[in-house]
Amino acid sequence: MKYKIYLLSIAFVAFFAGCNKDYPNPDTNDCQDVVLAEGTYNDATNIMDEAAFNGRLPLYADVQTPQDLSACASITHSLTNLDTIIVDFGPSDCICSDNRYRRGQIIATLSSWYFDSTIVNGVVLSFNKYYVNDNLVQGTKTITFKGRNSSTHNYEFSSTTAGKITNKMGQTMTWNASEKKVVMNQQFYTDWIDAVYHISGSGSGTGFNGTTYTSSITTDLVTKGACSYITSGIMSVTPAGQSARIVNFGNDACDRYIDVTLDGNHYNINQQ
Repeated sequence: MKYKIYLLSIAFVAFFAGCNKDYPNPDTNDCQDVVLAEGTYNDATNIMDEAAFNGRLPLYADVQTPQDLSACASITHSLTNLDTIIVDFGPSDCICSDNRYRRGQIIATLSSWYFDSTIVNGVVLSFNKYYVNDNLVQGTKTITFKGRNSSTHNYEFSSTTAGKITNKMGQTMTWNASEKKVVMNQQFYTDWIDAVYHISGSGSGTGFNGTTYTSSITTDLVTKGACSYITSGIMSVTPAGQSARIVNFGNDACDRYIDVTLDGNHYNINQQ
């Protein structure tokens, strides 16, 4: 009888070890950190783009007024030697229509906003006590306008990010990225909800656990105006001295779920 119980125990453990997709592995923590940083700084760019062109935030309004500017966010546009746009979510948390809580400011300094031209370092984003879901976002993101692609006529941009995120436990991660973004369907001046962006590039930094890492986008990440998550694409994340983790954002579904492949095993993590 004891022998049967022992065999059943082994079978039970083996079964759940084989179903490891439901149980995130601590070794995927760096993947989660990279996904957080990638999403957070691209999200800030989208907010500022929308504020600059529309003068309102229909995609980032609060849940009570999703059709227009959030009641807890304001947009200030001042003209000095350089244009400055400030999106201010206020000092207290505001839940936006993408179900993320925000407070504080995103600040953009613009040397120009004429996207058909090639303008180096055309926009610099910075942050003032800016939090997303209690994560403090700091650093800068500098954007260069590449103009329109000569064959597709899509708008192209390159960017460099020197970022730092501090979570509510007081742990800090860094994010240094060099990326290219293409507006695939030219929906930049018109209807934001129809916009489709392809993002490529690489990054490096230190995760919340203190491990250094490198990352590379191997298949373009796709974001859409109609979805608050990255909908497809593949990244490779490699912590120092360890094997690469393959981060797959899926096949165009608007959801949080990501599949991570590590040494032949699969694990689930979520976009935050």
